[in-house]
Amino acid sequence: DYDSKFTIGFEVEKERLSRGAVKEYPLFCGFERDSSCGYEAITNIVPLLPSGLWRNKVFSMMHDARRIIEDQYSPSNYKCGGHITIACEGLTGQELMDKVRVNCGIVYALFRKRLSNYYCKRNLFLEDISQQNEPREVHYYHSTRYATALVKGNCLEFRLVSRFQSVKQMMRRYELFYELLDFSINRPNGSHNAFLKKVYPI
Repeated sequence: DYDSKFTIGFEVEKERLSRGAVKEYPLFCGFERDSSCGYEAITNIVPLLPSGLWRNKVFSMMHDARRIIEDQYSPSNYKCGGHITIACEGLTGQELMDKVRVNCGIVYALFRKRLSNYYCKRNLFLEDISQQNEPREVHYYHSTRYATALVKGNCLEFRLVSRFQSVKQMMRRYELFYELLDFSINRPNGSHNAFLKKVYPI
């Protein structure tokens, strides 16, 4: 019921899901098997909001789904990922990637151990390779399917993000990606140091 310029979605990969926990949740739109890990819970598209009452409502939905998110109930392993998809009203996925690229270093730093993962190590420089005519072997190295950040229509999926192990972790990532979007879109001429100061508490 809240109109937001920014939106976000999460993929919660798990080795197994807690018995009796697979049911309807306001946060999740569905569950499916995942070939690389085991199971995957996919959230609805939710508004990406600044601090306040409406963000607290989103956090409440995360807490209500803790038996799926928390490792103590539904364990994950190193093969599991935590893909995050973001979007901004009025922008294509490629336009969004162009805007956030300059501030993405913090995402790379936080999830640096995933940079060697086969499923998310392509196109590290977030280049627009959709129109490039490259030799096959070069195109494979820049493969869009297993890119660090993958353009999907009007969305941008960060495949680099590691697995979700707790509700608190999901909340902090929600906050981080809000700041990334807000700063990159609304303060395009802001300094990188100013951005780092904003995300440092997170």
